[in-house]
Amino acid sequence: MTEAAPDPEATGPPVPEPANPGKCPGCGQPTQPTDEFCGHCGIELIASSVPAETPPNTDDPPLDPPRAEELKLLTLPKTPINVSTAGATHVGLVKENNEDTIFVTEVSYPVHKIAVHVMIVADGMGGEPAGEVFGQIAALETWLGIRWLLPFEEQQHGFSRLDFWRFLDGQFTNHLPAQIAAANSRILRYAKAKQLKAGQCGATIAVAVAICDLETGRVKIHGYNEGDARVGLVIDGKFQLLSTDQTISGYPFRFLGRHEHIGGNKFSWDVWMSEQQFQSFWVLAYSDGLWNMLSPEQITQAADSTADPKSLCDVLVATALTVREPHGRTLGDEKVTTGDDNISITTFYCQKETDR
Repeated sequence: MTEAAPDPEATGPPVPEPANPGKCPGCGQPTQPTDEFCGHCGIELIASSVPAETPPNTDDPPLDPPRAEELKLLTLPKTPINVSTAGATHVGLVKENNEDTIFVTEVSYPVHKIAVHVMIVADGMGGEPAGEVFGQIAALETWLGIRWLLPFEEQQHGFSRLDFWRFLDGQFTNHLPAQIAAANSRILRYAKAKQLKAGQCGATIAVAVAICDLETGRVKIHGYNEGDARVGLVIDGKFQLLSTDQTISGYPFRFLGRHEHIGGNKFSWDVWMSEQQFQSFWVLAYSDGLWNMLSPEQITQAADSTADPKSLCDVLVATALTVREPHGRTLGDEKVTTGDDNISITTFYCQKETDR
C-alpha cells in the first residue's frame, strides 16, 4: 500500500540537518544531534538555512538617457571646442531676382560657456509671385520663433550647466516645429491678403540649430526641413545628409504656404567630441540652387580644404557658378544649367581647441 505524501502544512518547514551529528568538525569533541554550536570550540554545527548569496548580475540594463548623460559629463575628459558660422547667397546667372533668404546668428551664454548657433535657408518658390517675400517671411519668422524659445541673458543664472543644457535641448526637441508652423501661418495670411492662389506660392526651408558646450565639447544639432532645401554633415572626408527631400519628379510637394499644417521632417544629431577620433566637422544648410550644381563629393572636397566658414561659403558659391557639368544632370534632370537658380549656403564649423 502506497503511503500518502506528507502534508507540508502539517509537518511544517524542513528541519536543517546537522553539519556533523555526533562529532564537531572543528575540534572533534562529541556533540548531540540537536546542538547548534559546539560546546567546546563554539563552531556552528547546523548548516544555515539562508540561501547562498546570488552572484551579481553582470548584464546590467542600459542606463536611462538622463543618467547616461550625467555619467558622460562626469567621466569623459573635457574637450574645449571652437565653433563659428557664416552664410552666402547669390542671385545666380539667369534670374534677375534672388528669392532665397539666409539667416545666420549666434546667441551666447557665457556663464555656462554655451553657445547656440542658428542657420536658416529659405527658398521662395521659383517663378511664383512674391517669391522673395515668402523666402524672407519663412526665414525671419522662423528666427523670431527660435529667439522666443531661447532664454534671455539673465535667465542663465541659477542653473547648473547640465540643467541649462537640458532646458535648451528640451526647447528645441519639443517646440521647433511649432515655430516653423508659425512662419507657415504668416505666409498663408500674406498670400490671402495679396490675393495669391493658395498652394502655388510659398517657400521651402532648412533649419539647423547647434547647441554647443564650449568647455566639454558636446554639440547637439536640431534641424527641420520642408521641401528640397537640405542640411548635411561633413566629417573626416565623408558626407552625410541629415534632412530628407520632399520632392516628386524634382519638384517639392511640401513647402511653407501649401497647407495650413506643416508636414516637414524633424531630425537631430548629438556628438561628444571627446569620444570621437575626428578633430572637426561641418554642418551645412543650403538650397537646391547649390546641390543641383555640386555633388556631395564636391562639397566635401571644398570643406576639407578650409577651416573657415566664410571661405567655404565663398568657394562653394564660386564653384557652383562655374561648374561645367551641374550635378542635377547626373540626377536625371537635363534642364539644369549652370547658375540657373539662386544659390544659398550656410555653414557651421566645430573644431577641437587643442588642435589649433
